[in-house]
Amino acid sequence: MLFQPSAHLNLTHQVIHYVEAHLDQPFTIRTISEELGVSYFYLHHLFGETTGQPLGELIKRLRLEQAFGYLKHSAYSVGDIGELTGFGSKHSFSRAFSQHFNHTPSAIRMQSNLVVPDSFVHQAGTPATYRGHWKQRMLTGQYAIRPLPPMVYFFQYLGTMATDRSTSFSQRLQRVFELQAIVQQPIVLSTSAIGCATHSRNALIRAGFLVRDDRTATYLAQSGFFQRRFEAGNYLTARFSGELPTGSLLTYALIQESVQQGLFRLRDHNSLILVEPANVEQFEVWIPVN
Repeated sequence: MLFQPSAHLNLTHQVIHYVEAHLDQPFTIRTISEELGVSYFYLHHLFGETTGQPLGELIKRLRLEQAFGYLKHSAYSVGDIGELTGFGSKHSFSRAFSQHFNHTPSAIRMQSNLVVPDSFVHQAGTPATYRGHWKQRMLTGQYAIRPLPPMVYFFQYLGTMATDRSTSFSQRLQRVFELQAIVQQPIVLSTSAIGCATHSRNALIRAGFLVRDDRTATYLAQSGFFQRRFEAGNYLTARFSGELPTGSLLTYALIQESVQQGLFRLRDHNSLILVEPANVEQFEVWIPVN
């Protein structure tokens, strides 16, 4: 039986999903309330009560954290990053960014090792072991960069990295594993969190499947899964061994070291971790690259 969140939590997840999927567009809380068919005041109150943070602050934080990651790991200009994260102009983006992080966008770009003090990468310590291991693998060519077709990702939210050992998190993940017997595809983990900018209490983990057939897509949609379409493009792919909770830190280490060594520049933040249920300590990382 699939995990079905409460009505309040489900609506909160719908809001987060809408925000994550539209970060490159200008929108307001009223836009979301109209899209979801609930009143502005109810949505504003419910979200604050459920998450402990105002919805407007969430939208702003997600936009700016995504921008922080782009500045460190992509080749996009500051103006392009402002557009990619939904700001109306380079000036409005630079002002909001500087106020939030106490650094200008240009300063972040020039300081390759700078991370936000309360980000989960900073809290966990610099993943030097991962970076050193990955550097060796780069030198010996133990990776591939390959073009992949458009993909549709069906997923549910499990919880945050700060609660990744809680009973509810584990139960939700276990039920996705049980569903894999029907879907017959690897389980795909992801997060919109930016390792160098997002606190672990705000880093939501998603689990689901990349779906290619209409029948499975319909089944998952009817089972309450959200969906996200990824455009065709190049991905760096590499296989690793380790416990699943280390996956996000490993992905960040791969991106950081690869960018510093000139292997690639990040295309977007939709990195994925593919897990075969038969051996959960063997997984493959996919990183969208230019």
